[in-house]
Amino acid sequence: MMSMDERQTEFVLAIDPALSTTGYAVINMNTLEIAYVNKFTTSPKNSDDFRINEIVTKLFHIASQYPIKDIILEDGYLGPNARTCMQLSTLRGAIIGTFSFCKYSVNHLLPSQIRKEFGVGGNASKEQVAAEVTAMYKGNKKLEIIGPYSDKQNKDKTSDMYDAISIGVAFCKMRQKLMAGNSND
Repeated sequence: MMSMDERQTEFVLAIDPALSTTGYAVINMNTLEIAYVNKFTTSPKNSDDFRINEIVTKLFHIASQYPIKDIILEDGYLGPNARTCMQLSTLRGAIIGTFSFCKYSVNHLLPSQIRKEFGVGGNASKEQVAAEVTAMYKGNKKLEIIGPYSDKQNKDKTSDMYDAISIGVAFCKMRQKLMAGNSND
C-alpha cells in the first residue's frame, strides 16, 4: 500500500518488453527510488495473442496502482529471427496502443541514451549497465530481493528487471535535466 507521500509523487512505469519474460519497474520521478520491480513470464504453450493480452493486462494493473503518467519502453530490437521481431513489435504495439488510449504518455529510449545516462561507454554491455544500477542502489532491499544480474534463461533470470530499472532511471534523469534547464530560462 502506498504512503501519503507516495500518492503525491509522480512515478514512471519502465518496461523491458518480451513475450517470454517482461521486466518492469516503477520508479519515483524525483528521487529515483524503486517503488516496485518484478518480471512477468508467459507460457510458450499459449498463443501469442493470449500471452500479449496477459502482459498488457498485468502492466495496466501495475500502472493503476501508482500515480503514473509516463510509460517508458526501450526502443525496439532488431535481430536475426524474423518471428521474434514480429512478436516483439506486436507486443510493443499492444502496450503503446493500450496505454496511449488510456491517456498515458508513452516514451521510448534508445539503448545508447540509457548507457549515456549511466555514464558507461557507447558499446557497454547490459551487464555493465546493470553493474551501474547495482552500485547506484547499493543496499536497496528491492534490488537485494531480485538478486544479482543474470541473463540465463531460467527461473533466476534477472536481466529483464535490471533492464527495466535502467530504462526508468535513465528516463527520469533525462526528465530532471530537461526540467532543470527549463527552470533556468
